Amino acid sequence: VEDSFRMLVEEDLQNLRAQGHEVNCAVEAEGWKLGVVTPGEAVTRIVSEINASDMLVARLESEISAGVQWELGYAYAKNIPVYLLPREGVELAYWNVGLVEARLVHKIESIQEI
Repeated sequence: VEDSFRMLVEEDLQNLRAQGHEVNCAVEAEGWKLGVVTPGEAVTRIVSEINASDMLVARLESEISAGVQWELGYAYAKNIPVYLLPREGVELAYWNVGLVEARLVHKIESIQEI
């Protein structure tokens, strides 16, 4: 995981935990390395964590992640509120703009907005 992205996510996690939220973060659980577990193990863990969640916060980068997009849709289908938090200077992708405009998900500028 890129150092600058890790720093952003770590700050988000710290803020959410300070607000009293129990937080699950896949890349944190995997030691900030991608590909530590098999794809099947990763999907099984993510599904379990989303099923147990009150909300999903997606920290978005300029590059679209198929996995993150799937997680957004899965959480929405389970009636779990979804918050999109793009990195500063990153524009939401077309479909994500549509989700926000249709009021299916929430775009936030800061983790403190939760």
